[in-house]
Amino acid sequence: MLDLQGFLVQTITSTAITAALVAALAWLTRSLLTVRLKNAIAHEYATKLETYKGQIQAEANLALEKAKAQLKADTGMVLERAKAELSLASKKSELRFARMHDKRAEVIGKTFERLKTVHMAIVAYTAQFEFSGIEPREVRRDRAAEAYKGFHDYVETTAIYLPRATADRVVRIDNELRLVFNRFAIGVDHQKQMTDDAIKAWIEIAEKLDNPIKETLESIADEFRNLIGAGEA
Repeated sequence: MLDLQGFLVQTITSTAITAALVAALAWLTRSLLTVRLKNAIAHEYATKLETYKGQIQAEANLALEKAKAQLKADTGMVLERAKAELSLASKKSELRFARMHDKRAEVIGKTFERLKTVHMAIVAYTAQFEFSGIEPREVRRDRAAEAYKGFHDYVETTAIYLPRATADRVVRIDNELRLVFNRFAIGVDHQKQMTDDAIKAWIEIAEKLDNPIKETLESIADEFRNLIGAGEA
């Protein structure tokens, strides 16, 4: 009986120990599998995360390069458009300048032509010596008046094309020629008798036409040449 009881006790004890060992081994195995599974999942997650980060970075870099390329293209287009607009504006400015220069040259030429015409007509009208074959004074007066009107009317409408200083000088000589013409017509031509005052006025008019007015004419001629680039080098 004692041997059987001892055997049963030993058997039960061995079974309990084996069960405990099996349970411990199962728990250890389960723990190891859990850790490995967690590590595997963590590794896979980390790998996928890095891959995703790489894709994101690659897409971002591609988008950035595309943006840079588009910006460069847009900037190039803007620059080219700006250059084209500047070139067009420059050409328009050059064309306007050329037209203005041509118009100014035309005005200068016609102004000087009329100025010389009216000056010579008034000189002829106020001539102190009337040689044989000269036209009657009435005819010379009408011609001088017509020449002055043509000059004055032209200057009135075209002086804007001349530099202010030049235009002012032309207007001044216009006034001087008008005063000379009126002074001669009233103080000499319309006098029934030649008085000392009339003779004095006649002499002064001749001197004025021959000296200060003539000098002004030559000065204006030089100024005109400079304006159209025909002055002396």
